[in-house]
Amino acid sequence: MMDKYGPFQRLNFNGAYAIHVPLSKAMNLSCGIGVGGANLAFDPNKVSMLNPNDNTYSSFLGNGGMQQKFLADLNTGLYLYSQYLFVGYSTSQVLQQKLNFGDVTNSKLKTHHYFLAGYRVDINEDWNITPNVLVKYMAPSPVAIDVNCRANYLDKFYMVFPIVIKTL
Repeated sequence: MMDKYGPFQRLNFNGAYAIHVPLSKAMNLSCGIGVGGANLAFDPNKVSMLNPNDNTYSSFLGNGGMQQKFLADLNTGLYLYSQYLFVGYSTSQVLQQKLNFGDVTNSKLKTHHYFLAGYRVDINEDWNITPNVLVKYMAPSPVAIDVNCRANYLDKFYMVFPIVIKTL
């Protein structure tokens, strides 16, 4: 994935592997890990300062502010599932790599936490719906909750309807 925003550019790559362990005839547990990295780059030529003598920006550039940096990344997850029920927990940016913006900030990536749960309800032979919830948290940000409902037709076509998107 590549993202460009102003003078910043981020190129991410990630490889993941998961194992699926049957707990019973109906229930399985999946455990996964993802390893990857990101290359962050800053192009000072794309910056247009209102005040070219800004002390903070001059300090950033003068103290070796990030021109390019590689950050390793680790993601983990557990997913308990059956034909009807699913519950999962995952994390991203587990390594919490430090960013270098000169002496201006003491920044580091924060670990993100995700909790997912849902239940499939059969309407008839052709249709089923799956209401689900996704809870997202990254300190010090507030908790964000997404509630959705997925409508499936013949288990081949589906539509997702957001019900609530809330930040606490």
